[in-house]
Amino acid sequence: MRRKFPLVEIAIVVAAAALIYVLERPRYEANRVEIRQADAVYNLYVYKAAIENYTVYHNGVYPTSPDSIELYLEGGSTENQTPGQYPQNPYTGEALAKKNIKWVMYSNITDSRDDHPKGANGRQQGTPGWISVGWFIPPGETLATDYGLITFGTEGTPIYKKDPSGQEHIIVIHN
Repeated sequence: MRRKFPLVEIAIVVAAAALIYVLERPRYEANRVEIRQADAVYNLYVYKAAIENYTVYHNGVYPTSPDSIELYLEGGSTENQTPGQYPQNPYTGEALAKKNIKWVMYSNITDSRDDHPKGANGRQQGTPGWISVGWFIPPGETLATDYGLITFGTEGTPIYKKDPSGQEHIIVIHN
């Protein structure tokens, strides 16, 4: 004669599964946030590569408009003027577009490297996953000499990391 599972044993298995879910859910959510932030920072490197490719083909001159970079994104071609593909926004799952790239003019040469939360990059706000490109053109000049890239997290503030002492630093990718 086969033994049937009593109701108590089934309840124990269901309770154990629910307990595991309740205990692991916060850790899963925290990992999801970190993965999205890492993907957003990766997008900064993709965009930096496009800026640097543009610079190579234009005798060291940095671009100062989003239109000039599209051809240098992955899959783009300068020969037949085909724009490349923008990276995917990790918060929406959709490809970024030119309208998702915020262009900012820095007022000081050190702003492109400023990683302080209350500094030039820390004061910026944006949509999660979007990119901000900041340029510095020295007074009396017409060409940009420095740039910095940041991206925004779920709260619309720049993504940051904490150093070993616990201080926050904006993640800034610059030349």
